[in-house]
Amino acid sequence: MKKHSFFTLLIVLLLLIGNLGSVPYAAEPQTEPPNVVYLPVVFQDYSPLPPAFSTSYYVQLSRYDSQSKQYADMQALGCRIGNLEQSLPGAQDHLVILALGQPWTTGSNFQISFFRPPGVSAWFEPNLDQIDDLIKQMIYGYWNCKDSNSTITIALGINTYGNFGIPIGGPEAYADEAFGHGYYFARLVERLSNWLKSENMSNRIELAGALDSELNFNPPVVAKSWVDGFFAAKIGKILYNFGTCEGCPLSPTTNWKGANGWTQEDVWYVSWGAGPVLPIPEIYAVNGVHATQWKYLNWYAMSVKGSRMVFAGALTQFQACQQVGGCGTGTLAVNNPPDQGWWQLYNELNKDPITAQSFLRWSSDMRWMGY
Repeated sequence: MKKHSFFTLLIVLLLLIGNLGSVPYAAEPQTEPPNVVYLPVVFQDYSPLPPAFSTSYYVQLSRYDSQSKQYADMQALGCRIGNLEQSLPGAQDHLVILALGQPWTTGSNFQISFFRPPGVSAWFEPNLDQIDDLIKQMIYGYWNCKDSNSTITIALGINTYGNFGIPIGGPEAYADEAFGHGYYFARLVERLSNWLKSENMSNRIELAGALDSELNFNPPVVAKSWVDGFFAAKIGKILYNFGTCEGCPLSPTTNWKGANGWTQEDVWYVSWGAGPVLPIPEIYAVNGVHATQWKYLNWYAMSVKGSRMVFAGALTQFQACQQVGGCGTGTLAVNNPPDQGWWQLYNELNKDPITAQSFLRWSSDMRWMGY
């Protein structure tokens, strides 16, 4: 038998007994799913193709617009997402993150302070229970423009920036509000998921939560409290961390401390350890440093926790950089194209058997909705 025929047969057998495409859905804390076969290199010409990238959005809405205008804008956004599917050959499997903005509170009301459209100075800050209809309009727009075969996961996203609307008290006070905000944000995801089932859309559309957890936003207690609140709701949905590991180690270590008192343990917790949460990190830097940081966070997970993390994919911001600029130049630029960001993360993970992951499901690229 020829050498390549033998290895081809070996790959087929391993695929039959393994579970390369599984996404863990685990109790707290997660462990690596069983029967995963890692094949970073079988022979020299093995090179998987990056998946077709989706476009994720910073959702920009104006408080000065009428409800009908806001609904029309969200329908148009959904149709744009559906049209992308139509333009690609075959059935697509996409993740789309809708980055809604910043968590906010007014009294006992949990809100979201949406990103602002160009030229608008005031923030649109609806309560969480008022956001359902906006997301439904986006889904209606997608449903009317999608193809007939593709599936999509829509991850409703929030960041942990700022003081949650609390002028005094500091991070410990923010953390108290963050727990409640995470809990009711999960309820938002649950309500919309139940609505999808009632509309017979759930066979094509999956909803999830998403968190942009960045070390410079706040001390770790805030992000961890928000994540704990989300999982306290027990809605049975995955949370995706589409954040950063800025300043994280570029070599193996277990005792690193970073901005705002963050440790590797903290980043691991909000990316994997808290429950069914998966990282789809920002791999923005063209020099590959972001991929290296996440590779060594995964090394920490395997070395200290005894189980590697499983990455859902890679996130880039090439389109957003083209829209508004400000992403640097040369080797310090943070405007990776989506295929390059995906490759950087895939290659870094698979340089070391400790961090290897043969299947990296998604690639998504951020864009501003209002430009």
